[in-house]
Amino acid sequence: MTPRVALDKRSVGWGQGTGIRRYRDALRRCIESSPDLFAPPELLTDSAEPGAAVTRVGPRRFADAQKWFTLTGRQRSVALSHPADIFHWSHPMPLWAGDSLNVVTIHDLIPIDQPQYSAIPRRRFRRLLAALAAKGACFTCVSEVTRDALIAATGIDPRRAVCTWQPVVRPAGEGPLPAGLEPGRYVLLLGTVEPRKNVLRAVEAWRGSDTGLALVVAGPEGHWPDRAERAAFARELAHPNIIRLPWLEDAALAPLIANSRALLMPSLAEGFGLPPVEALLAGVPAIASNSSVSREILGDAALLVDPFDVGAIADAIRRTADAPATPKRDLPSRFHRYGDAAFARRLRLAYDQFLQLGGLD
Repeated sequence: MTPRVALDKRSVGWGQGTGIRRYRDALRRCIESSPDLFAPPELLTDSAEPGAAVTRVGPRRFADAQKWFTLTGRQRSVALSHPADIFHWSHPMPLWAGDSLNVVTIHDLIPIDQPQYSAIPRRRFRRLLAALAAKGACFTCVSEVTRDALIAATGIDPRRAVCTWQPVVRPAGEGPLPAGLEPGRYVLLLGTVEPRKNVLRAVEAWRGSDTGLALVVAGPEGHWPDRAERAAFARELAHPNIIRLPWLEDAALAPLIANSRALLMPSLAEGFGLPPVEALLAGVPAIASNSSVSREILGDAALLVDPFDVGAIADAIRRTADAPATPKRDLPSRFHRYGDAAFARRLRLAYDQFLQLGGLD
């Protein structure tokens, strides 16, 4: 029997194309493209979805649920138009599908373990996870590191949390680049622009590398608790060879990644780290932090550096700039798990395990 799955699809307030939005779209893609493993999904959405089974809710339903949880500590219930065996939430939300087994994807525990890098209040996030676990939710996680952190934070039965990793599509090199950019003549610093991404040290390292390559800083503005630090970063961007780009649609982002000389992402906190995986799949060198997450996700396929050592980051940039162009090399076998088919199989195994466990009495 193929399980019937419902998914959330929030439109209002998601115009900046967050990593969670990209995960949610990939989750839907994998389920819809695997009819042997899953029935066609139903969507809980605040927008029109032609050709899909949907339960429509008002444009404020998701935001109102957040406010309700803040005030009361309780979740809002949702009723689906069609029965579903599993409701898979793309990230923790104070909503609950009463007639389904609720599965929640956890992307990271940064609000709890490294709250200085998160706009989400630590106490509230911990309370939400506890409320979901108490009602019998099961969890998929984007890395083993995230799964371990979730179990440590909540004390849940380890059988109710499974690492499925994340599906990643190889960026295509075809397509125009922004004006002024030439293939192979820029380093790409990609992601939400905020201290968590270590952007100040990344720019300082690029300056110190003195490679002659441009630096492209691409992504939406993020969480800056320190105004002075934000002002300092704005001054760093005032360089003729730095190009600042806003959030880009996936179609524009793919050639930007695939034609870069190197992808630079020395983050201070991640749950998975999507851009380095995308870059490596496209044959582009990736520079990332030597964190436990990077070691799990990237292994020795990337240049892993101490994110607090500007000199080490600069040296890695020079190494990628000086290296001769070579044909795309084979990646470690772990990268096969980021394909859609592999993800869909792991997800189905997780669903089967969760359905066997059932909800909590």
